[in-house]
Parts: sequence; structure tokens; C-alpha cells
Amino acid sequence: MWNKPALCSLASRIPYGETLNFTKVNKVNEAEKFILNLNIDHVRVRYHQNIARIEVNDTDLPVVIQSKDQITLRLKELGFDYVTIDLEGYRTGSMNEVINTQDNI
Repeated sequence: MWNKPALCSLASRIPYGETLNFTKVNKVNEAEKFILNLNIDHVRVRYHQNIARIEVNDTDLPVVIQSKDQITLRLKELGFDYVTIDLEGYRTGSMNEVINTQDNI
């Protein structure tokens, strides 16, 4: 898979300061694997107090919307209470964005 980006640690999907545990990391991992199997190139599932925030490239948004019922069902089976799509799309470091905002409060 030379043309795929390197995967970073699943811990990067959990907000700073929140306790890491196997359950949270496994939920994220299983959610991302499920979504990737829908022929989506890049996905990040961010964990926010049991809310799954899905980030994909703009070109993959139609696939996510078309598969919304499947995705929602699977992610709720994994234990997420809510499933959302981030309209800003896939981007590395999105969990860092709030750090800069919180520092300015």
C-alpha cells in the first residue's frame, strides 16, 4: 500500500486530557475499519464523549451520506451514542484546533 498515507496512533482520535482506555481506542479502530470498507480512502473517527465525529475527504462525502444508515447502525452497535459528519472534512491535527482556541479564552 505504497500510495496510502501512514496511519497515526489511534490515541490521536481521543481529546487531550481524556483518559485513554482499550474500549475507546477499539471503538475508534472498529469504526474506521468499517467506514474504510465502504471504499473510502481516508477517514478519521474522532471520539468526543461517546460521539463519533467522522472526517472524510470532500469527494467521499456522497458515499458517507449514501451509507449513513449502515454507518450509524454499526457505530451505535460499537457503543457510540451519536454519529456525526464533520463538514470541514478530513484533516490531520483537527484535535489540535481546540487547543489554540482554549488558550485564548
